[in-house]
Amino acid sequence: MNPEDLRIALFSGNYNYVRDGANQALNRLVGYLLRQGVKVRIYSPTTDTPAFPPTGDLVSVPSIPIPGRGEYQLGIALGPRLRRDLAEFAPTSSISPARISSAIGR
Repeated sequence: MNPEDLRIALFSGNYNYVRDGANQALNRLVGYLLRQGVKVRIYSPTTDTPAFPPTGDLVSVPSIPIPGRGEYQLGIALGPRLRRDLAEFAPTSSISPARISSAIGR
């Protein structure tokens, strides 16, 4: 399979709204994949004031603040809009460390 044939859906609990080492690494990974010709779409909670611009195509996921860590958000659902978006993107693979990915395939 060529990189251009790959379509990756990445699910993240914090892609760019709070700066930390993990999400900066994810952004660097997505940048690398994009440079190789891989198509990547990121599904993550977002805010109006992100810590830094996202690398790649970021799709906002509904979320709630995490109790005791209100600066972080917990993705809560893939509603009809996001399910349509995911179906239209038609990923060949998914990277899903976040809870929101559990809705795939339902």
